[in-house]
Amino acid sequence: MVKLVRGLSFYIDPAKENLLCYGEGNSLSISQRPFTLWVTLGGAVDPESGFIVNVCLIDEIIQASLKQSPVKVQSSREILTWAKQLLEEKLDGLVVLECMLQLNDRLSILESQQETMLQVTKKYEVAAAHRLHNPNWDADKNWDIFGKCNNAEGHGHNYVVEVTVAPSEEKAAGLDMSDIDSVVNEHIVEPFDHKNLNVETPEFAELNPTVENMCKVFWDKLEGKFSNATLTKVGIWETPKTYAEYTGPLNG
Repeated sequence: MVKLVRGLSFYIDPAKENLLCYGEGNSLSISQRPFTLWVTLGGAVDPESGFIVNVCLIDEIIQASLKQSPVKVQSSREILTWAKQLLEEKLDGLVVLECMLQLNDRLSILESQQETMLQVTKKYEVAAAHRLHNPNWDADKNWDIFGKCNNAEGHGHNYVVEVTVAPSEEKAAGLDMSDIDSVVNEHIVEPFDHKNLNVETPEFAELNPTVENMCKVFWDKLEGKFSNATLTKVGIWETPKTYAEYTGPLNG
């Protein structure tokens, strides 16, 4: 399953009877409470677009809902419940796996049902350019689906790639971090860093280089390569608000 994470900025305005407002204002008063809602969606990647869902659609659903029916909240739990129900209703076929309120740098509230195990995550940077494009669509449809990301000259991102492994029980205390670095550098950083993904990497010559597809490609590159641990997740931050992850096939 591929997971996609989107962050949305909100604030609660007590002057408006605790109404939930989308988008952090330019000059919030001390009484207003800004926070970020992070939603994690799970589903299948559309083979034509390369998306689970266009992140812009998530924003539009939230904006439209609050304009039509302003939400009055008295607790954090109400926000989580509202967001989960709204997105599952509007995004048919997708599942809201997690909702988290990041209230500040030190406090967050998460609703999730995840199994826990000992895992180690390391982060790597990959700067790369890409263009989102489907050659089977005409120019108008490509623009409608991908917008500015369909620019013929492409655009770049400083991707943050998170590689998570689970060490075997007997090696948990002595996990060789250098082995992780060596594998990731050989199979991910060196082949993809400072490249035009569409033009310079064979993996994306015909596959749309969305962040969702990148997670799956990177997983395939890394799976089975670690000598003392098992790959459990590949996550990629495309922007500070957009993240995807892949944890392997559902039957894996």
